[in-house]
Amino acid sequence: MASLYNPLVAESVSAGSGVGVLDKAVRLLDLLAAGSARSSAELAEAAGISRPTTYRLLSALEEHGLAARTETGTWGLGTRLRAWANGTNGEHALVSAGLGAVARLRDRTGESAQLYLRRGE
Repeated sequence: MASLYNPLVAESVSAGSGVGVLDKAVRLLDLLAAGSARSSAELAEAAGISRPTTYRLLSALEEHGLAARTETGTWGLGTRLRAWANGTNGEHALVSAGLGAVARLRDRTGESAQLYLRRGE
């Protein structure tokens, strides 16, 4: 079945691949990619998926870096998706990019400087 995929409109995804859990996860990712962060309840309603299933899928997507919780408890796209979109190797590329800035900061101030990459909460 051909898909009329538009990455900005979740409803444009085809009826399904036959792999229900994957179809639901993609629906959630489409919603996250479409804009502002939303609560899991809002995502469940918009995706037409039960709240418990939505929460389990979001938690699994978070574990893989595909979704992320904000400080306010809403959901957005994860760092792994952003890294893929930017053509980088994810966390390692982020750390590599920051090390030069940290070294310059250390040299300028004469103080020690560290770079931390937050994982989980």
